[in-house]
Amino acid sequence: MMTWWFIQIIGLLGWIVWLFSYWNKDKKKILFSLLIADFIYVIHYFLLGAISGAVTQFVALLREIAFYKAKNKCQEKWIFIILFPVYVILGMLFCNGIIDTLPIVSSIIVTYTFTMASRYVVLGGIIDSSFWLVYDIVTLSISGVIGDLFMIVSNGLILARERVKNIEKSSKK
Repeated sequence: MMTWWFIQIIGLLGWIVWLFSYWNKDKKKILFSLLIADFIYVIHYFLLGAISGAVTQFVALLREIAFYKAKNKCQEKWIFIILFPVYVILGMLFCNGIIDTLPIVSSIIVTYTFTMASRYVVLGGIIDSSFWLVYDIVTLSISGVIGDLFMIVSNGLILARERVKNIEKSSKK
């Protein structure tokens, strides 16, 4: 039987890969890194017994493949249109309570924001990570909690920096 610490180390590896994805500038490299992180997180959540998290991460893995292959925003919107009912069906099959719905609702939101401008992706990332934070606390995913907190803080700083730039621009007029 796997020890709890070993499962946390697997999650930590997923978080490290996920973290490196944000240091890439190229969208394809980001999506490829996220795809690897999603695969690792599928294993992590499955071993934790957090089935809705594992299933959601598996669909996220497929989502990353689809976005990787998408050639334009129109195709990205179709990815959302196709994945939305998939997430709803998974929610009906694998959710045993409100906590189990959090990763699924979160993934619907973040998939939709992927089809929008970058500042909405950042805001979607805060919402996404907030939902996952609650789920990760309940399922005892330490690496998930660390990643969620990192994402919330870093995206919050990005939005704050953007807000300051907008204020400075408007005061110069």
